Amino acid sequence: MIDGIPVIDGVVHPYNLDADNEAQPAAAVIREIVYESVIRAARPGYVVGREDFFVDWSVEEMANLLFLESDIDLAVNHVLPVYAFRDGLCSLEKAIEAQQRWPDRFVTYCGVDPMLGEAAMEELERQVELVAPVGLKLYPNM
Repeated sequence: MIDGIPVIDGVVHPYNLDADNEAQPAAAVIREIVYESVIRAARPGYVVGREDFFVDWSVEEMANLLFLESDIDLAVNHVLPVYAFRDGLCSLEKAIEAQQRWPDRFVTYCGVDPMLGEAAMEELERQVELVAPVGLKLYPNM
């Protein structure tokens, strides 16, 4: 909280940017784009080195950054279906873990690729059952 006002981070991602998570050549380009967007927005002294950034971020690391190292009270975790990565870049499993471990601190958006047609609807239904989301984010990949 800041001055008694709750702080919400509306978009958080415990990425899996480890090279072993790459499923397609495009993943290497996406990793670079994500890294550049983060470091260019960082304040001096807060830039994360590549070796620390290009890893499989744990949910606990993300929770510590959000809730112990900042004034954030509630975070909205987004499942990412970016299929250049084996786990989609930010997996449903991590969203489930965040909700189970910190149910009062995390809420979830489902994430599906609408280009998958009926399979996207099936995946959406599966995610709704597992995480009771507060929203949906569409990620067309194809």
